[in-house]
Amino acid sequence: MAKDRWLKGSELLVYIHGQGLDYNPYAETFNSMIKRLGLQSFISGSKRRYLKENVDLAILKFKEVISNEKQ
Repeated sequence: MAKDRWLKGSELLVYIHGQGLDYNPYAETFNSMIKRLGLQSFISGSKRRYLKENVDLAILKFKEVISNEKQ
């Protein structure tokens, strides 16, 4: 597994925030945010991992939807 291609759950939150999306743990759970973005997790040992390419694609699609709603 190429390490830079995968994000752990905590790394995913930091990465999403860095891309301009906010996650409010008081408004939704981590799992509901994952579903909203349409991300698929992969199990590695006892931890979930997220493929960075999938995260980038989900963020791009989510930003397009928000942009279209503002118009």
